[in-house]
Amino acid sequence: LWVAQRGSVDPLMGAAPVLKAFIATVLGGLGSLSGAVLGGFVVGVVEVFLQGYLPESVAPYREAISLSIIIGLLVLRPDGLWPAPNVNRS
Repeated sequence: LWVAQRGSVDPLMGAAPVLKAFIATVLGGLGSLSGAVLGGFVVGVVEVFLQGYLPESVAPYREAISLSIIIGLLVLRPDGLWPAPNVNRS
């Protein structure tokens, strides 16, 4: 679908969506599918909220502000919002 829209292929095609998906997975918690979904919702809500409420003069910095908020969440919860269960096998 990307090629049909652009009409050409290049090495960085799809880099932005893949980066956002990776950020959502890390934010939600690696190893947890539910956490990845929750991380995706959080990334989406933060971006839409910033797009709607930031003034036009700050709009070019929207990505940096959203990533700063996500980094702040990861500082508070380093294992993610919904980490995978810890299973100890003996």
